[in-house]
Amino acid sequence: TIHWKHAFIMPPQFDDDPLLVNYIQHPLAGAIYYNGLRSQGASPLHSFLFSCGESTFFEYFIESVAERPSIQDLIVTPIAGSLIGELQNQATTLMKRNGFTFVETAATFIINPMYVVFNGYKTKRHIYHNL
Repeated sequence: TIHWKHAFIMPPQFDDDPLLVNYIQHPLAGAIYYNGLRSQGASPLHSFLFSCGESTFFEYFIESVAERPSIQDLIVTPIAGSLIGELQNQATTLMKRNGFTFVETAATFIINPMYVVFNGYKTKRHIYHNL
């Protein structure tokens, strides 16, 4: 049994999660972290750093109850997640230029749910625009 304290006294390890988990599900979670800020107008750098912080927090404070932090999760989640997240953000930006059509509304809900959470289907930028 791995205890929470082992996360802080032992180095991260390679986990044996399935490829679907490590290289699809975790990057999608990283994209959600990334777009949590990016959809509010934060810069790509701030959004990437937030994704890194969220991923690290999850590995060390949530998942470490069950297992030691994973090297793959600490690297792949924020990096691949930020790349995917920026693609989602760019697609949303293109769709919202002239207001959302019905199809674009559905697509945004699917590909960038954080935009919908923070903006609905408004096209106006948020407070973080100038960061």
